[in-house]
Amino acid sequence: MGKPSPFILFLAGLLLNAGYAGLSMASPELLTAAGQGDLPGVQAQLDQGADINYTRPNKTPEYGYRVHTALENAAGKGQTDIVSLLLKKGASVRADKWYGLYAATWAGQQGHTEIVLLLLDHVKPGADEINPLFGPALISAARNGREATVAQLLDRGLDPDWHTPGDAFPRPAILEASRAQQEKIFLLLLDAGGDPLPYPQILATAATKGDATLVRRLISMGMDPNAKNEHGPALSQAACGYLGSDKEIRARINAAIEVLLEAGADVN
Repeated sequence: MGKPSPFILFLAGLLLNAGYAGLSMASPELLTAAGQGDLPGVQAQLDQGADINYTRPNKTPEYGYRVHTALENAAGKGQTDIVSLLLKKGASVRADKWYGLYAATWAGQQGHTEIVLLLLDHVKPGADEINPLFGPALISAARNGREATVAQLLDRGLDPDWHTPGDAFPRPAILEASRAQQEKIFLLLLDAGGDPLPYPQILATAATKGDATLVRRLISMGMDPNAKNEHGPALSQAACGYLGSDKEIRARINAAIEVLLEAGADVN
C-alpha cells in the first residue's frame, strides 16, 4: 500500500485539529477541567474540538456501571459556571442511556441545589418526564440529607413516592430518608403527600428510634402495626432496640411501644 499524499495528510490534520464537519476528539482533559472548575480550560478544550459528551466509563458492577462526562463531573463538584457553559454548548444531561446517573443525580447527591434547578430549567421536562429525569436526584438528595435540594424539587412538582419503574424492591425518597434517619427530610416528604403505607420498615424505624409522636401519626394514616418487613414487625424491632439502649432512650422506645400496643400490635 502506497503512502498517503501530502494533501490527504494535510486534510486529516485539519479534521483532527478543528473538529471539522462535526468530528470531535476524545478528551479526558475536558473531564478533569470541568471537575476542577477550570472554565478557561473547558473552553479551550471545546475550542480544540473536544467531544463535549466524551465519557469515561466504569463498567464494574461494584460501582454500578457508572460513566462520567464533563457535565456530570461539573454537576457533582458544584461547578455552576461550567455546568451553565456546557449546557449552552449542547452537552447531554445523560450521555449514556443505560449506564451511569443523570447529571442532576450527581448534583442532588451532593446538595448542589442551584445546579439541579439549572438542569431542570434547561430540560423543561413535561409532567410525564419530570420524575424519570429528576426523581433519582430527589431520592439521592433525601438519602444524603440534602434538605434544601429536596424542598426545591418538591416545590417544582417532584413526586415523593416516585421510584424506578420495575424495581423489585422500590426505594422512593420517603423510604430512603427513613432508612438514613433523615428525620427533617422524611417529615418534609410526608407533608408533601408521601405515602409510607407500602413500607412497614418506616413504622419500625420510627418505633426503634423511640419517636412515639411519629408512630402515632403513621398509625393514624393507616399503617398496620403488625405489618412485617424483612426483620419482623415494628413491635419486635422496637423491643430489640429497647434491650440495647440506655435509660433515656429506653423511656422513649417504651412510649412508642405503648402506642403500638394501643393500636393492636400483636405481642405473640
